Amino acid sequence: MNNSELIEKFQKLLRGEIAATETYSQALKIVDDPLQELLQEILEEHEQSVISIEKHLMKLGGERTHDSGVWGIVTKVIEGSVSIIGSSATLTALKQGELLGIYDYESVLRMKNLKPECHLFISKELLPLCTKHVLQLENFNQ
Repeated sequence: MNNSELIEKFQKLLRGEIAATETYSQALKIVDDPLQELLQEILEEHEQSVISIEKHLMKLGGERTHDSGVWGIVTKVIEGSVSIIGSSATLTALKQGELLGIYDYESVLRMKNLKPECHLFISKELLPLCTKHVLQLENFNQ
């Protein structure tokens, strides 16, 4: 895999994390405690992931993107319907967004000739957070 392909993949991952921060920020405006505490924690972890991916992109010679990508669709759903659909459906929508993130991370991990440091970064830092978020959202909903 050449560096430009890797940069493109990391920019896609960055767009997903940016959209995640937008989505959780919007959801926080609508939900009540104690759900707010959970969503605030997850938001902060996505914000940290944005910073980490940006640093990784810079090391690869790439630039930050401002587009929120596929997660932007989830953000629009949250913005338009959370007040109508309630907390349970909000959690489901957020979980689906996290699952999209997991899919994106796993697809990069499956790429041939992925640099070892990139594989480690995704598999040990980014992917476990999304997996944790799915479990947190599922457990809260029970």
